[in-house]
Amino acid sequence: MSKKTKGKETTDVWRPDVYICNECNHRFAKAEYITKEEDGLMFQRTVCPNCKSEHIRLSSWSEEDFKK
Repeated sequence: MSKKTKGKETTDVWRPDVYICNECNHRFAKAEYITKEEDGLMFQRTVCPNCKSEHIRLSSWSEEDFKK
């Protein structure tokens, strides 16, 4: 589902271009998710599919960001 804003088409959910693991430096486009329980609450965490680390960073690029 997408909507138009000032002549630009945007999507409802933003996804990064690539994830990068801080532990093993693996670059991946499709994240893996695990479910953890903390203090009786369930959380879904994004992890590296290579080493299962939660220490990942997001990387994306857009022409507008580049011009800033």
